[in-house]
Amino acid sequence: MKNSTKTIKDTIIPIALTLTLIVGIGIGTYSVMLSSANNGDTVPYPQIRQEFPVNENGQTYGEAANCFQPEEFPDLVGVHATNGKGGYAYYTDLYDESLPSTIEEAKKLNEQGIFKIYIPVYESDGKTVIGEFGISINSENAGVVKVED
Repeated sequence: MKNSTKTIKDTIIPIALTLTLIVGIGIGTYSVMLSSANNGDTVPYPQIRQEFPVNENGQTYGEAANCFQPEEFPDLVGVHATNGKGGYAYYTDLYDESLPSTIEEAKKLNEQGIFKIYIPVYESDGKTVIGEFGISINSENAGVVKVED
């Protein structure tokens, strides 16, 4: 009986080590392929392209959960209004360049008594306003601007 136990151990351990090595080589190869495809820069995740519905005005709308680059976002991004209704805010409003991008800019607004900016929330048509969405501006936070649900 001891010989069969030793034989199982002698068989399982090398197989497990071989599989671990094969998986490691596969992951390394995949990383090199991603790096090569992006001119040597590493890619932290595979790109996922979403297909969004299009409203009657030709605007895309939907949830932006898998969007990481500006060109991946829909025109109208899913949000929850302060009144609890679900709707859409324009991407350009959510990521407006006029919002503060430094702590100094946020402090100036805070000194003026501005701690939150509200933008409209629309139905998927991009025209019918159903509420508003608050964007906090707090110079004490490292991120400066916090988009709220």
